[in-house]
Amino acid sequence: MLVRLFISLVGALLVGNSLALSVASAAGVLTATPTGSVKSVQQFLVKYSTDMIPMGDPRAKDPMSPVCTGNKSPEANQASGQSSGGAKLDIPSGKGRWVDSKTWSYDFDKPLGSGIRCTFTQNAAKDLAGEAIPTGTTYVFTTG
Repeated sequence: MLVRLFISLVGALLVGNSLALSVASAAGVLTATPTGSVKSVQQFLVKYSTDMIPMGDPRAKDPMSPVCTGNKSPEANQASGQSSGGAKLDIPSGKGRWVDSKTWSYDFDKPLGSGIRCTFTQNAAKDLAGEAIPTGTTYVFTTG
């Protein structure tokens, strides 16, 4: 009886550990911040679950594409013949950079004003082990 219990416990531990290892090694985004409604944004930060680039590789590509939209001022809408509503803006000035092998940052040149909506979309990418990152996932924030 004790031997069966011991074997069952050891088996459960082995299965549990192998499941934990397979989940931990799945390539993808762990966190992307900010999301939702925020007051002031100067940086968008993405943390991946696996190493994405060799440390210090200056040729590393940006893994995400930003698109920002917002409301132009009433004066700008009248001058352009638009009555109101969202207008596509140029991507606010900024630059993507790898902080380390798992962390990518998009740093805006200055804090975004109110009324901006930014969407960051995951580009086609693979981690260093060659595992594909799910493409097309979007992360959205607004500066209310």
